[in-house]
Order: sequence, then C-alpha cells, then structure tokens
Amino acid sequence: MLGFLFAGYLALVGRPLEAVNDRLQPIPPPPNPALGRAQAARSVFGMLTLASLLQTPSYKARLEMLRS
Repeated sequence: MLGFLFAGYLALVGRPLEAVNDRLQPIPPPPNPALGRAQAARSVFGMLTLASLLQTPSYKARLEMLRS
C-alpha cells in the first residue's frame, strides 16, 4: 500500500533526477568586464615598460653583444 502511494506521488509530483541535478548545479557568475580592462591595461603597461627598458644603453649593449 505504501509503495503504491509513493509511486503515485512520484508520478504526480516527482521529477526526473536529471532535472533535479541540473537545478542543484551552481550557476557561474557573469564575466566581469572590469577584469578584462585591467588585464588589457597591465599588458599595455608591460609592453611600454619592456620597450623603455630595451631603449636603455645597457640593454642596447647586450643586444649588440648577442648579435655579434
């Protein structure tokens, strides 16, 4: 008798386990556009720093030594 009632309950109210598992999965947060801008600013700053370092006399001398 209890099995029959439980089966009826599952048929009327119960959902497949896949739907329940999908609902329990955490929803990832939306991407933060500020992080992308910060990363772009860091990469531009790094390129400018590298370019300025390559213009110093000591780096120029090292490059000339490596070329020869």
